[in-house]
Amino acid sequence: MEKRDARKLKISAQQELRERGVKMREQGMGYKDIGQILDVHHTTVSTWYAKYKRDGKDGIKIKARGRKEAVL
Repeated sequence: MEKRDARKLKISAQQELRERGVKMREQGMGYKDIGQILDVHHTTVSTWYAKYKRDGKDGIKIKARGRKEAVL
């Protein structure tokens, strides 16, 4: 089964997905189970949770992507 590309979701939907994954993990669910439910790879869930444990809610916050604006 092919996983969806979460990068194509709106930023708000991506953030909600991360928060749901972390919450499920906090409730004791396994990475593979969470990955199947959220339709993302289990290593993605593991990465989200590791960042959450290290940095708290800021760790899973969506950050700006792409090229930085040039300062002239």
